[in-house]
Amino acid sequence: MKSVFKKIRLPRKVMFFIAGVLVLSGASGAFAVYSVKDAFLGAGEPDAPSLSGLACTTIETLKMRRNGQRWIRKYVSTESASGVDRVRTALRITGLLAKEEKADLYQVVVLDAAGPLDRAERRGPAIGAEVLFAPDPSKLSGMTTPFVARYNESKANTVGLFYGREVALSTDDIKNTMMAMDDKSDCFDPVAAAAAAIAGAAGSEAGAHGEEAVASEHGDEATPAAHGEDAVSPDHGEAVAPEHVKAEPKGFLGSMIAMVLGDKETPAADVAVDQATDQPAGEDTGH
Repeated sequence: MKSVFKKIRLPRKVMFFIAGVLVLSGASGAFAVYSVKDAFLGAGEPDAPSLSGLACTTIETLKMRRNGQRWIRKYVSTESASGVDRVRTALRITGLLAKEEKADLYQVVVLDAAGPLDRAERRGPAIGAEVLFAPDPSKLSGMTTPFVARYNESKANTVGLFYGREVALSTDDIKNTMMAMDDKSDCFDPVAAAAAAIAGAAGSEAGAHGEEAVASEHGDEATPAAHGEDAVSPDHGEAVAPEHVKAEPKGFLGSMIAMVLGDKETPAADVAVDQATDQPAGEDTGH
């Protein structure tokens, strides 16, 4: 057998080719190992999740009464976002809702920009991420912690649907995410922006007509502002009131973080919230 191998003599070019293939294979394997590790840790990659989520657009806000409780549900959309980005966006918007209005349950649902527009279809695979927040979870059956946060780990398909594994965040994940947030921006609301633009245009026209009317009535008469200034001048012996210093409010999501910090680690419960047939009861919708 040894004599057979001794008789086999490969050309020098073939030997160099085989050695080159082996070197390239080893380098590719090492690169793949380190790439997977960096992707898992999210170290310095341009596609790494944002600390506070992404920009979003408000689709609809529903405010309703259920069994004597006030619920607020907000639908928002994002474009080409990862699951972690979607759930962080939902956590940020939930915090803003809780600071603006008082309710017993806050629900933020993140859809894809290409997802269904009909409210009845905003369920199941249309949901890319969802956050539920109850300041007092004991008031809601089936909810044992203040927060329930989950997301679909897959990317949305061409029609904005998610078909992947659902991932639920632990209490520590939610706490760490909220403590790291550095953005307080709300979702862009196209309906509110259009209404504000119309109101601004109407106000500017009314203001222009009002200024013309005042100018025609009073002409070039002097305004009594000078007399008012003399009346409140410190020279007349009146003490100047000290400027009131307003207390600084708590940090962003501060009270919500305190709730999570005070709770022990418990599995997040699924809250049975119908996402299609609920109609606002006793309150108008946000739009």
